[in-house]
Amino acid sequence: MKFNYCPEDGTKTSFVKLGDDILSHCPMCNRNYQDFFYTCVIIVARNSSGKIACIKQSYGRDRYVLVAGFVKPNETLTDACKREILEEIGLASLNIKYLGSMPMEKTENLMVGFLVDVDGFINLSSEVKEIVFVSKEEALDLLKDANIASKFVRMI
Repeated sequence: MKFNYCPEDGTKTSFVKLGDDILSHCPMCNRNYQDFFYTCVIIVARNSSGKIACIKQSYGRDRYVLVAGFVKPNETLTDACKREILEEIGLASLNIKYLGSMPMEKTENLMVGFLVDVDGFINLSSEVKEIVFVSKEEALDLLKDANIASKFVRMI
């Protein structure tokens, strides 16, 4: 997120170069603001048969995606994975493996990917209208409109 206006007094900011960074600068209060992004986890959830969970959300576009969500304040990335999996599909997280990270340019979010082995009984939240567990190849087909999700599935 870029600070086009000062969050303290609402003055239109200008940009200043400080080292190798370009910061938003408020001429009124003389403060500089670093751009920031929101961190999200995106999860390749795999069951004991090696199948990958693809979900359709109950909101937004009608397409398959992976389980994902924002990291909350004071939450570790692995805790965010466990919480999102439990909240969205009701499953327990067993093994958690970091896959990598990618910026999502449209939303300025940082997507941090994990492979997580899951177990238990499915219990969908109101955010999820459908879940399917499919092979890697089928997941890539279902996720063809989800560029970042497809990249993480290819990593496993």
